[in-house]
Amino acid sequence: MSGEEYERSMAEHIQRAAAERVRSDRVSLVEALELTRQQIAALLPEGRATPQHHFHILLNDRGEPLGHYWLFVGRSPAASLYDLFVVEQHRRQGVGRAALTHIERVATEHGCNCVWLNVLGHNDAARALYTNAGYQVGAVHMVKFMEPVG
Repeated sequence: MSGEEYERSMAEHIQRAAAERVRSDRVSLVEALELTRQQIAALLPEGRATPQHHFHILLNDRGEPLGHYWLFVGRSPAASLYDLFVVEQHRRQGVGRAALTHIERVATEHGCNCVWLNVLGHNDAARALYTNAGYQVGAVHMVKFMEPVG
């Protein structure tokens, strides 16, 4: 992934993640964008040069971009998939499944024995992709929203 592709994919990731955070955390878009940018800065202090983070553009046979992924392969036996994005018009065509196969190979080559990822409960398409690819629920994150006091 080139520097320009990295900047573009991270800008897209921040927008998508912030929009999801608005929906799941019930915060304003301004708050969600700031929280997401802070999280990215903490995870990637050296940007795309941050060690053990892999960024990859998904291309078709003609070299056209179909999406991208961001994978962390650290010292743990588990890799962490931070982002898998497939352009909407290329979804449900096997691109996500092919990307997961590649991601799993990269993780294995770096000594990892599993891949962890987070998917929001309302994202049925992503949950189906991961389930059909053999992923299982490894943890459950639950939330209850309360009305403000006063």
